[in-house]
Amino acid sequence: MAGRGFVPKDPDARARRNSDPIAMRVLARGVAKQPDRPTIAIEKDGKLAKFVWPAIMLEWWRMWPESPLSADFTSTDWSELRDTALLHARY
Repeated sequence: MAGRGFVPKDPDARARRNSDPIAMRVLARGVAKQPDRPTIAIEKDGKLAKFVWPAIMLEWWRMWPESPLSADFTSTDWSELRDTALLHARY
């Protein structure tokens, strides 16, 4: 049955026109090489001791430069992976 529902709003009267109010910015990427694993000291029996990285984490860390994904990694990506490595190793 024709004529059911509201009459469509005039397109010129619409508040939202689905256009971007801010122009898109394209940023140059700053690809970074994999940093060395950090030397970490942990507290053990009230004294600082050198942290020993687990073998499985060392294998995981060596895997990353060979991965095609890492070709586009920035320093922020490597920083996140270092944090993840430490959490994984401490867990």
